[in-house]
Amino acid sequence: LLFFYLLPGLSQPVTVTQDKFIIVQAGISVELKCEHKQTSYIAMYWYQQKAQQGLKLMVHSTGAGDNGNMEGGFSSWNLSRTHVLNSTLTLPSAGPGDSAVYFCAIS
Repeated sequence: LLFFYLLPGLSQPVTVTQDKFIIVQAGISVELKCEHKQTSYIAMYWYQQKAQQGLKLMVHSTGAGDNGNMEGGFSSWNLSRTHVLNSTLTLPSAGPGDSAVYFCAIS
């Protein structure tokens, strides 16, 4: 069970469109999408949180076209950032060890 949530900034409310839960079979590709409507927020961050663990930064992107560099332990994931308002995080082959809560944050 995969879950992701956007952590909005403090100064302005942000409208977010996203799936709350994604269930996939092992070996199947999974895409996590994050979208917001506030053009003043250009940096985007993806975090993973497994049960009873802290947040781990997976990748950050500084704007459109910046697909970021995946942090250690997340090299099998890919980030696509074609516009400042959205991103897609893709895992080509999900496994049981990928079951976690996934957070998208912007600033």
